[in-house]
Amino acid sequence: MNKNQLEPLIHLQKGFKVLDQKKLPTAFEYITVNNAKDTFQVIREMNVRGAPFIAVVALYGLVLEVENNLQNIKTTVQFKEYVKEQIEYLKQSRPTAVNLFNDTDFILRFVQDLDEQLSIDKCFEQLKFQVEKIDKDYVQASDDMAQYGYQKVIQDVPKIMHDKINVLTICNTGKLAVPGVGTALGLIREIHKRGKLNMVYVPETRPYLQGFRLTASEVLADEMPGTLITDSMAGFLMKQGKIDLVVIGADRVASNGDTANKIGSYSFSVLAKNHGIPFYTVLPESTIDRQCPNGSYIEIEQRPGNEMIYLNNQQIAPLGLNTYNPAFDVTPSSNITRVITEKGEFQFDREIQDWEQVNHESLSRHLKNTVKYFEENEELEIQEVGDGNLNLVFIVKSKKNSQKQVICKQALPYIRCVGPEWPFPLNRAYFESQALSYQFQQSPEHTPKMIHHDKKLQIITMEFLEPPYIILRKGLINQNIYENAAKHIATFTAKTLFFSSGLHLDQYKLREKIAFWCQNTSLCGLTEQVIFLDPYYDAQYNKHSPQIDDLAKQIKQDVVLINAVMKLRNKFISEKQALIHGDLHTGSVMVTEKNTKIIDPEFAFYGPMGFDLGALVANYFLNYFSQSSKQENLEKTKKFQTYLLDQVKQYWETFEAEFTKLWQNEENYKNSCFYPSILMQKSEQFAQNVRETFIKQLWEDMLGFVGCKIIRRILGIAHVEDMEGIQDENLKAKCERSALQFAREILVNTQKYQNIQQLQELAINNLP
Repeated sequence: MNKNQLEPLIHLQKGFKVLDQKKLPTAFEYITVNNAKDTFQVIREMNVRGAPFIAVVALYGLVLEVENNLQNIKTTVQFKEYVKEQIEYLKQSRPTAVNLFNDTDFILRFVQDLDEQLSIDKCFEQLKFQVEKIDKDYVQASDDMAQYGYQKVIQDVPKIMHDKINVLTICNTGKLAVPGVGTALGLIREIHKRGKLNMVYVPETRPYLQGFRLTASEVLADEMPGTLITDSMAGFLMKQGKIDLVVIGADRVASNGDTANKIGSYSFSVLAKNHGIPFYTVLPESTIDRQCPNGSYIEIEQRPGNEMIYLNNQQIAPLGLNTYNPAFDVTPSSNITRVITEKGEFQFDREIQDWEQVNHESLSRHLKNTVKYFEENEELEIQEVGDGNLNLVFIVKSKKNSQKQVICKQALPYIRCVGPEWPFPLNRAYFESQALSYQFQQSPEHTPKMIHHDKKLQIITMEFLEPPYIILRKGLINQNIYENAAKHIATFTAKTLFFSSGLHLDQYKLREKIAFWCQNTSLCGLTEQVIFLDPYYDAQYNKHSPQIDDLAKQIKQDVVLINAVMKLRNKFISEKQALIHGDLHTGSVMVTEKNTKIIDPEFAFYGPMGFDLGALVANYFLNYFSQSSKQENLEKTKKFQTYLLDQVKQYWETFEAEFTKLWQNEENYKNSCFYPSILMQKSEQFAQNVRETFIKQLWEDMLGFVGCKIIRRILGIAHVEDMEGIQDENLKAKCERSALQFAREILVNTQKYQNIQQLQELAINNLP
């Protein structure tokens, strides 16, 4: 046997032919594919297999089918419809192979975006080019996977540095399954190429004994050292220490890393975990289904029972018994050491393992059986109300007792305002629950009471703030006056920041808390990206009003401004002053005329105090500038803008007074690791100078973060209703321009503004 005999696809002058993998290794026969029906058949009957190769065969079949019917396609619209029709047909051939869906969906989007002025021949040419590119990309990806994978093997199997290793695989993941050197078998080829493979163990693998017939053929053709084993021998080999690494491919990987692969993969993962053996999944990025939260959502293909009873047309089992013949099983991510792709290691979220998105029925069961807030027979009214960027939010009330009600907030495994293509960790709900507990401890009058956190479903159940409570942002948009809001938020901020900081804590407690909160890495990373990076270049999800194109371009080229932003980014990452809320804007505050509650601290972590201060003040100013769009009652609008400036003044002055008062209490700072009490007691004047210097730095930090937050809300991914709700696009752009100019000024000339009056004057002078 030689490598040339194992060419899985050969292009012909008209059409192509595929190697009939069901007949290997005793026969090397090809099946000619002439149209989409032939393509469907070779995929469905498993003459070709392997998720990436199935996708490539389907795409070449699509090209062939379209080419066969070009003479009947008269318009670009007909071309697009015909491509769509054929893609929907081909998708039905194998339900588990996600590459088939991902790659055909990509091609469909590409075709739908074609200019309708293009000729039919040009449309076909573009279609064919894109299909050939996908094929070539798979070849490059298989090489990259092998390289990345080998570097990880060095970390996990240090034996490889001084000795050869033994590897167990399953099914076939080589060139017969993937264009190029393969996925799992590609990594094994790389280990062999580097002279580090002692033995690859090849199990039989159902259905169709693909390990014995296909992988064994590739191992033999490449002259790799190989040994055939039955699937049931794997555990015994591991017990004897004869397996150093298990490597499999995949047909579909959920966003939490759960992996659907050939039947038997799960059993191998359990055995590997029990024996402490690294277990790798190797696959192209296109095999990851980011819209699938976990393995329970993966459809498992059921094969006909006669595939078990007959082998090569020979009956090997008696007739008359039931058969159960799933082609795949799902290996949970908890059993997987690494998922390797052509882009490196896929950092999947293991928290999604038992997670499922709740609906009204399952949420009702959760609140009755787990939280035990409602009685078993109690009828509930459930309303979804979330309009945020990240989570699902429900109001749940008892129908018989209207006073019995809660709010439930469930984390999703992705950023809601973007979709599954931007995965996001579920454990943010846990960090939010911990932050709420701390904030309630320090400021119960301004924090909703948390009732329960469920780690499996990542649902927080908390006190429902019923009307007249309203989101502060919505109230401000409607020009509602809340005289106490700024003072209340300032008191909350002063307490939560002071008592979590090194001004109050000793170095041991502080470092312990920093270590815990620094685990909230993804949310910190998101903040760093959307606030301190994306607005300053053409990031994928950026958006802004076209009327401010010129200013957006200036900002992205303004090196003085960007330098100031980078300094603040560095401060955000490196300065661990206190447990900050992390997302303290007017949408995270609920108010009545008398009361104020701060919500949604899922971004909480140890960072610079000025970030929380700046976040809130920035949102007051965003509303301030947006009010200029209201032309109906100019006198009322002017008065309301004066009120907003006064709220900013009250917020800062109340915070400064409360924070200083807390610091002046010797009982509060006696264990301080920032400013040890033994040194602060040198003299009262000395202590006062220390406090004033610290507060002055907080002021400057706040101003800088105000600027960053304003810019991100106008040029970045997530905008605010204050601006977005302005119906007149030109008026909206004027308000945005004023806010951006204000933001730039305080960012680049921070030290010019030494007090709240100067900041207010700058805002007034920048009104449109």
